[in-house]
Amino acid sequence: MKRVMALFFSISILLLQFSVSVFAGETRENFYIEYDGKISQYKSKVVSINIDGEDVVTGEMPAILIDNSTLVPAREVFESNGFNAKVEWNGEKQEVYVSYKDQNIVLKIGSNTAYINNVAVTLEVPARLIRDKSQKNPKTMIPLRFVTENLGYGIEWKQNTYTAMISSPETSVVPEVTPEIPEIPIDDTGKGEALDELNSDKAKRTLPTALNANPITWSSSLTPSDQTLASVITAQDHPVVNITAVDYESDTKNFSIQSSGPISSVVSTFMASDSKYVVDIYNSVKLVNNKTYSDNPIVTAVRTGQQEDGAGKKVTRIVFDVKSTSVFYDLTISEDRKTLNFTMKDNMLNKIQLGQNDKGDFILLTGLAAPDVKAFRLSNPDRIVFDLGKTTTLIGNQSASNIPGQYVVAMRTAQFNSSTTRVVIETDGQADYDVTKVDKLNTLIQINEPSYKNIKYENDTNPMITLEGIGSKIKLDGITYVDKYATKEFIIDLPGNYESVFGTGDIHIDDSIISNIEIQKNSNGNTRLVIHEKSIYVFRLEADSQNIYIKAYKPKEIYSKIIVVDFGHGGHDPGATGNGLKEKDLNLSMGTYLKGYLDSDSSIKVYYTRLDDTFISLQGRTDLANDVEADFFVSVHNNATDSTKANGTETIYFKDDNRAGLNSNELASIIQKKVVSAAGLNSRGIKADNGLYLLRNSKMPATIIEVGFVSNVNDSSKISNPTIQKNVGKAIYEAIVEVFVQYPTGR
Repeated sequence: MKRVMALFFSISILLLQFSVSVFAGETRENFYIEYDGKISQYKSKVVSINIDGEDVVTGEMPAILIDNSTLVPAREVFESNGFNAKVEWNGEKQEVYVSYKDQNIVLKIGSNTAYINNVAVTLEVPARLIRDKSQKNPKTMIPLRFVTENLGYGIEWKQNTYTAMISSPETSVVPEVTPEIPEIPIDDTGKGEALDELNSDKAKRTLPTALNANPITWSSSLTPSDQTLASVITAQDHPVVNITAVDYESDTKNFSIQSSGPISSVVSTFMASDSKYVVDIYNSVKLVNNKTYSDNPIVTAVRTGQQEDGAGKKVTRIVFDVKSTSVFYDLTISEDRKTLNFTMKDNMLNKIQLGQNDKGDFILLTGLAAPDVKAFRLSNPDRIVFDLGKTTTLIGNQSASNIPGQYVVAMRTAQFNSSTTRVVIETDGQADYDVTKVDKLNTLIQINEPSYKNIKYENDTNPMITLEGIGSKIKLDGITYVDKYATKEFIIDLPGNYESVFGTGDIHIDDSIISNIEIQKNSNGNTRLVIHEKSIYVFRLEADSQNIYIKAYKPKEIYSKIIVVDFGHGGHDPGATGNGLKEKDLNLSMGTYLKGYLDSDSSIKVYYTRLDDTFISLQGRTDLANDVEADFFVSVHNNATDSTKANGTETIYFKDDNRAGLNSNELASIIQKKVVSAAGLNSRGIKADNGLYLLRNSKMPATIIEVGFVSNVNDSSKISNPTIQKNVGKAIYEAIVEVFVQYPTGR
């Protein structure tokens, strides 16, 4: 009970610290709110709440007027001392429960039906999730008058002061209702079924159509520049400082640059063409190193350097290799000038134009930067969905129907979630499209007729691509193919040039399985199909007298034994070094021998993370294992420490004792025993480590084999010996075979 009370008082103090001072009838400047997929500037006055003469503090979100009603933060108002009701939130059902004495009220977000003691009643205005754009999370806002009156309280509206005067049941009087100021209603976006079939039928209407002369434009009166202005850091004169850290703050999703004292001046430059954000800190010395990130949402790497300006002053340069060029980046400085904060902000969509040119219908998207677009298709009716990631719409919810386009018959847009704006078009027929960034502000989606023909895609049970009308003309044994699973490409070469049969170009499928299929010529002039997968599939070819069928299967539907083998480090990442050795080279050498044994065993399907001196991120390695749903994951490494005495073989595993069947402990034990014998090194045993990314993020039993220490003279002489390397490769193979014997998959 003491802990509960302490928590209550802590929360109360926090609420008081962050509460907003609300004066009766005040109008806030630059107050933007987001709800129902719309962002708008709230230009009305905020509302004050008074219960029996006492003002109610609403916290970070004030009471506001929407759709002729006052909406208030549910918990802050109805759990205040004036009401003392109980407020609960059901996130799964998106419902608010307000209980007081014998009254139980249920309000569902976005619904005009509420329940009072299980009896349905109609609301004029539903409960909503509304976010002050300056705050991180939305607040649950519910209609004040409806809830107040149904709890037995009286309420009176004071228009001159914009105050809701509430009186408890003992003092309540029947008020005269005064209308409150309305807001704009918002539409909703529809849902649909996944793509079931895609063919190459031509458009039913010829160009130009009536859309050519009557384009549709949706725009905001607010320009992106009104919303997102870069912060200005004024220059000052301070002594030389050390730049001591560049850290990612996961809770606020920004990077903080720390210095030992006040920073003099900063110049920042966004180099969009190179995907870099450069920060030059004058009068400073860097004490930080470069760092790469495998799963950071903002950057792939942070690089640092030391320079001098024309006056000979030290300049620290920090380069952020950013993932997106279609968002806004900002740099701010703390009040004591010891911290710089590098932040990514959403792009802002300001305008959508649907028009028509000589190629067909088009959509032009205008934002603070040219928006990034990802597309997918839906069926019944045919639709193409364009998602603009890390983008906030300033346009709100918009829709248009009965559009006289070549393909487009309807279009709508809305804020799909907090960081994605969605644009949906309904089409009469299955159009193709191309997405191009035409300049810094605009992205063009060109809708056009398919350039391919006689190819059909179906996704009913198993995905299938049908090459129509050539079943009797091409023999299957004349078709060659390569599975480039590392890049999610499956390449099929036909024995001849079939451009006249299938056409050329891209087939944009964009369902959950295949992104697109390229129809092109290979170096011999023969027709090539390149299937770009969204996840790894196994393709099998079949034929009848009419058609050739390319069928897709998940690996587990085909193979009874699947493993992923990883050779650690690579490329610019050498791994451990010592005694003239680089770990990445040793790992690959041992792995090459292991691959020879595995390739000779057709009963085991093996996916390799790398087969040459290539850098693969940790996320890329685990993504491969998770994508193919491997039975287990084996990573080959070598070790090093500052002490040259450390030696021997150890195998690290993720502690998952509760896993049914094979677990990582058993896998590590079998491999450790085999490798120690083959390498002839000291056994350091198996060790659990749930902190390693490779083990933590693999969804199957996983181990890392540390064969030996490059920092130890004896170990390094053995692990660099080709004979020992071959023995280690064979030992790991034998361990893999033994694992499948002891733990059969049952497939």
